[in-house]
Amino acid sequence: MKTPDEIRSRLKKHLQKRWKRYLLDSLCNRDFEPINYSLFFGKDEATTDINSFERYENSWQDSVSELDRDGVELIDKNVNWPVAGGKRTALNAVRFYDVETAIEFAGGEELLTLWKRAKRRLENLINEGKKWGFVERLTQEKALLENEKSLDLKKLLILVDFLSKHRSLGCYIRELPVPGIDTKFFEKYKHTVIDLLAIELEKPVGVNDLKTVWNIKELPFSIELRHAHNFIDGIPSDIPVGIPLEHLVNKPCALVVIENRQTGLSIKSIPENIPIAMGMGFSVVRLISIPWIKQVPIFYFGDLDQHGLEILGHFRNVAPQTRSVLMNLNTLKTYIDFTVTDPTDVIRKRVPISFTQEEAELYDYLMNNKLRLEQERIPIEAIDSGFKQAFDQYI
Repeated sequence: MKTPDEIRSRLKKHLQKRWKRYLLDSLCNRDFEPINYSLFFGKDEATTDINSFERYENSWQDSVSELDRDGVELIDKNVNWPVAGGKRTALNAVRFYDVETAIEFAGGEELLTLWKRAKRRLENLINEGKKWGFVERLTQEKALLENEKSLDLKKLLILVDFLSKHRSLGCYIRELPVPGIDTKFFEKYKHTVIDLLAIELEKPVGVNDLKTVWNIKELPFSIELRHAHNFIDGIPSDIPVGIPLEHLVNKPCALVVIENRQTGLSIKSIPENIPIAMGMGFSVVRLISIPWIKQVPIFYFGDLDQHGLEILGHFRNVAPQTRSVLMNLNTLKTYIDFTVTDPTDVIRKRVPISFTQEEAELYDYLMNNKLRLEQERIPIEAIDSGFKQAFDQYI
């Protein structure tokens, strides 16, 4: 037996997975392939409690009637149940004949409104003469198309139009003469802009073209360091300073990476000949441009939560030799009283293959229990001890 709510949940997942395909099919007026779900209530179940079975059928009749649409059908099957009155029909399946009926059943008027809004905006672009490839690429930007005010979509279209007509700009992102465009917006939609430009110009466009063709300047990326004297003479060893990556030329004996600035500033056990990079979050992957990044021992310590471990996984793709410090289940359970509920949705179901066994066990435990232990909640003495042990073992 599958209740209306169970089918709604399954149908919603189905539609979300195929959202782009159904949107494109609708724009092209392609035939919709009906969606079928079997509902058959087994004989043993039905005849055990025929009243329950009839209530079940009525719940389906009510759910379909509420739609007030022709695009859905309940399909019966002829059965012979002597204990339930002999020959009769029994509800066997539900079939959806058009996408909007399926959407309304799955998510109500709210989901249908989002769908219609996205479709209408794409139809407007088609009517304005946009190329099909342009429209097709925008179907990947579900949030942009469904947003009620559509400000970001408007800014994106204006930006692409401007860049398609101008070259050699010689300015920073914030200086672009396009209303509402700032660095954060540009970075968020950079790859969408590049794809749409390639379609508009009918030639390949890459990230590097933003510098070489459009001459859009980028602010130098700097990292905050302690023990920065390893790279620039004259800087006091324990004063935190921001240094552009291109100045990290000298190869140190090792590198420590701390996810959060507060812990990076507080830790005491790191020898002065080992620089401490801190506060980078996911931007830690930008260290890939440092020539020696794969040649020295690296020790990483982040929050014991999904993001902290994901950052470690991404960074290990840049520097495979990276070792984590205290990022294990024993640390979490030692300080379990300091954990909080992690509001983050599950990032991925499978453990990244770059994790060690200890890290994988921690990751699974964190996901299953929705926990977060921020590194600042761990006593600095324990952190210092963890780094000393790591140094003794690997340096």
